[in-house]
Amino acid sequence: MKYRELKKVISIQEQSSVSDNMGGATVTWVDIITGTSTDTSIWAAIWPVSAKQKIEGMQEQGVITHRIRIRYRTGVDAGMRVKYGSKIFNIASPPINPGTENKLLEMLVKESTV
Repeated sequence: MKYRELKKVISIQEQSSVSDNMGGATVTWVDIITGTSTDTSIWAAIWPVSAKQKIEGMQEQGVITHRIRIRYRTGVDAGMRVKYGSKIFNIASPPINPGTENKLLEMLVKESTV
C-alpha cells in the first residue's frame, strides 16, 4: 500500500464518563487523536468489506464491516472508535500491525446503520 492512498481524514475517539453530580455518570465519546488540525491529521484509507442484516431486540439492524488503514501509531485499541465525517465505526478487534513493520495500522470496524 502506498501512503498516497490515505485520502480520508478521520478522528479516533474513546469513551469518557462524566459525573452527573447525583452519583451516576454519563458516558460520552471524546476525540483523543483528531484529524481536525493539520499537525495531527490522521489520514486513512477506508474500504467496505461486507454487509449483513441482523435482528436484535425485535429491531432489524444493518451492520457494515469496513477495513481502515492509517499510518502506524501506538495507543489505539479495540475499545475505541473511528469518526469519519458523520459516520462512526466501532473498532471490532485489536488493530493489526501488518508485517510488524510499524509502518501501517489496520483496523477492522463495524458501522451501525441504525
